[in-house]
Amino acid sequence: MEVSGRQMIDARHKGNLSRFINSSCHPNCETQKWQDASTGETRVGIFAIQDIEIGAEFTYDYNFAHFGGEGTTSFTCMCGHPLCRGTLDANPERTRNYGRRVEIRWAGEKGGDTGGDKFYPATVLSYHNKTAKYLVHYDAGEKEHVRLEGPKAPEHRWLTSATTTPGEASVAVRELEEENKKKKEEKKNQKSKPKRKRAKTSGPKRMRKPDPRRVKKVLDETAAAAVEAAAEA
Repeated sequence: MEVSGRQMIDARHKGNLSRFINSSCHPNCETQKWQDASTGETRVGIFAIQDIEIGAEFTYDYNFAHFGGEGTTSFTCMCGHPLCRGTLDANPERTRNYGRRVEIRWAGEKGGDTGGDKFYPATVLSYHNKTAKYLVHYDAGEKEHVRLEGPKAPEHRWLTSATTTPGEASVAVRELEEENKKKKEEKKNQKSKPKRKRAKTSGPKRMRKPDPRRVKKVLDETAAAAVEAAAEA
């Protein structure tokens, strides 16, 4: 982490527990630089940017500096968020369509603009380097991996510019986060349901089978005691 032009924080050599905080494209924390009034030293703190539930993981966006040509990335992001941009880079070229609104004509549909209902509106969620396809979320609820660049791309038209406003992106994020939260609550409620206990039978209990070695030992001891009693008599 860069503190200034001449100072970097490298947790490989020394660091506190914050070095274990993972990156996320939609984090619940952020980093802030503060000036120590007594020493003049610059310090970095991690602060929550939203209410965090008990047991939730702390995350913040690493925003790595990107070096290299188009289509390259320093590290792959694996935060698992529905709107993950797929990389830890701060401003990679391939995320320029992230959160962008588009209308796509499905394969086999004809009529172009005349029908009015042949183009289906959607939101771009992510991009995959290997397949060169975008994951789009249609307003009707379906999701699809589709090319939006090159000769193999279906007929489509962009509804918003490449750099979407923060408001447009936040709406899509909020809707998907609410949907995932509902799914987690439903799954949690299913787990919390009490399990049915088996009814205890009122019949006789099964007798335990005796150990043959123990039976033989008891018989031998009884026989020995009888022999001793007969001898004394």
